[in-house]
Amino acid sequence: MEAFAEFYRVLFGHAISLDYYWQQPDRVAELLSQAGLVMYARLLREPDEAEKVPRAHLTARKPADAGDRRSQC
Repeated sequence: MEAFAEFYRVLFGHAISLDYYWQQPDRVAELLSQAGLVMYARLLREPDEAEKVPRAHLTARKPADAGDRRSQC
C-alpha cells in the first residue's frame, strides 16, 4: 500500500508534457530486441470510437541471465 501511495504522490498532480509517435509494433519489438530485451507480451487491439488506428501495448523485460548491460558498454 505504501508503495502505491508514494507512486501516486510522485507521479500524479503535476503538469507533464507528453510527446508520442506512432510506430509499428513489429518495429518497436525489433528495437527492444536489439537493445537486449526479450518480448514478454504483446496486445493488439482495434481502435475505439475516438481513435482512427489500431493500438498496441508491448511489454519487454531484461533476460534473467543478462547481468548489467551498462558494464558492457
